Amino acid sequence: MTTSITEGFCAGLIATVPMTAAMASIRKGVAGKDAPLPMEEVGDGVAAKLEIKDKMTQDDQDTFNWISHFGFGAVTGGIYGLIAGDPTKHSVAKGIGFGMAVWATSYVGVLPALDIMREPEDEPDHKIASEVVSHVVWGAALGLLTKALKSRKSQEH
Repeated sequence: MTTSITEGFCAGLIATVPMTAAMASIRKGVAGKDAPLPMEEVGDGVAAKLEIKDKMTQDDQDTFNWISHFGFGAVTGGIYGLIAGDPTKHSVAKGIGFGMAVWATSYVGVLPALDIMREPEDEPDHKIASEVVSHVVWGAALGLLTKALKSRKSQEH
C-alpha cells in the first residue's frame, strides 16, 4: 500500500492549517502581535525577487502570501505522497522527518541562497523555534492525514 500524489497533496494542504496556527501562536506569543509570520516574510521575499511586490496592493500581497503558503504545503505534500511508501507504517515519524527535511531545505538552503531570508544562525531563537515547531506540526499532521486518506480510499474499494 502506497500513498498517491493526490492523497499527499490533499493532506499537505490540510496539514498547513494546524501548522499555520502553531506558527502564529508561537511567533505572536514570543515576538509580539505585529511580528510577521515566516510565511509572510517568505511571500514578501518571493514577490520582491519576482519583481511584482511593488505592483501589488497590501491585500494582493496578503493573498499572494496565503496562496503561496498553502500551495507550497500542498505541493510538498504531493511529493511526500510519492516517496512516503506505506502510510500505515510510522506515519507520524515519517511525516515529522519529512517536515524537518522541508524546513532544512527551505530555511537553511534555498531561502538564504536566494537572499529571501537570513541563515538560521543569524535569526533570533524564537523565530527558529516557530519555524521548526510549525514544520513538526505540519509533518505530523501530514503523516496522519495521508494515513487517514489512504485508509478511507481502501475502505471504498
